[in-house]
Amino acid sequence: MTVIRDGHPMGAPSKTEGWKSFCGQTFRTRKEWYQTCRSCSKYQDCRTENRRQTRCTANQSEVMRQASSRQATITSMRPEIQQQRAQQLAQWRTENPEKFQEIISKGRAALRQNRSYAMEVYVASLLPTLEEQVQIRYGSFRRQLDFAERSVTPHLWVEMDGPHHFLQVVGEKALLEAQWRDQKLMEAALAKKVCLIRVAMKCFHGSGHRRMMLPWQELFLNLVKQRPSGVFCLGELYLSVPWVSDQLTIFKSPTEHIGSCWPIR
Repeated sequence: MTVIRDGHPMGAPSKTEGWKSFCGQTFRTRKEWYQTCRSCSKYQDCRTENRRQTRCTANQSEVMRQASSRQATITSMRPEIQQQRAQQLAQWRTENPEKFQEIISKGRAALRQNRSYAMEVYVASLLPTLEEQVQIRYGSFRRQLDFAERSVTPHLWVEMDGPHHFLQVVGEKALLEAQWRDQKLMEAALAKKVCLIRVAMKCFHGSGHRRMMLPWQELFLNLVKQRPSGVFCLGELYLSVPWVSDQLTIFKSPTEHIGSCWPIR
């Protein structure tokens, strides 16, 4: 009979039979058996396999999986790791512009039922001269705008903001990231002295957000026509964002605003 004692395979001790090894040899004492097994390749292989199975069983437990997940999260949050990933991504974008645009196009195709997409379709039909999906840079910050017109100075930037800019649609982390990018875009617009118009979903009719309410549409078209330098936010939802400041103009309604950049003369 074979038994496992202290993780080691050994034969059962007996006064008549002694200690038996896997090789078939019999030893009178455990000391003799152990000294021989230490140099036995079959015993060492069995011992290694036993340890491997023990580790695999432990690693597959729920406690170990949770510990590994926590450690992986901590490691990925290290600044040097994030910087390395950002550099690799930037290099890949530069070397593979066609693949990057293909990924962007597929992502946009998947959002055709999204409320922000419906808003963008309406604005595109309202102002067909605007460029769609324009890349802008401000230092190391890079952003893809919904619409832009760069043929006339000052430049015009237009953003359609769905619920993920104001509410935890996906989660708190996604909301904070979206609002951080919105703040950087505001800083870029102020530094470049362009006209940035942000339109919230509340400016559209609730049924599918496919048409802008007429008072908001008149205000929006007036802003596009006059094109004053500054940041203009249409909708009272912008009062709740963390990047709100006195440097931008927020329209709580088409006739009520907060800020010093309005009315347009």
